[in-house]
Amino acid sequence: MSYKALERVCHNGKTYQVGDDVPGLAVDEAQRLLDLNVIEGEADVGFGDLTPEQFEALGAAEQKAKLKELDIEAASNAGERQLQYVAWYEGK
Repeated sequence: MSYKALERVCHNGKTYQVGDDVPGLAVDEAQRLLDLNVIEGEADVGFGDLTPEQFEALGAAEQKAKLKELDIEAASNAGERQLQYVAWYEGK
């Protein structure tokens, strides 16, 4: 997914101005910039299986979207969502 810069962003040797698309962000990079409110958009979690560690690094909305994609009703807290994902991951 592409994200829009809300502030000037430097990434991979390029500088993006306010309003520019910021392509090519890994999930953890995107989440960090989203948390800092320097980009907007939603991380794309529909790109295949994640390791449990990658799943744990996702934000709450991304975790819930990934579980929904797997036809799992997401738990309300992060620890339980992690257990749900690990159970699915180990059983696949």
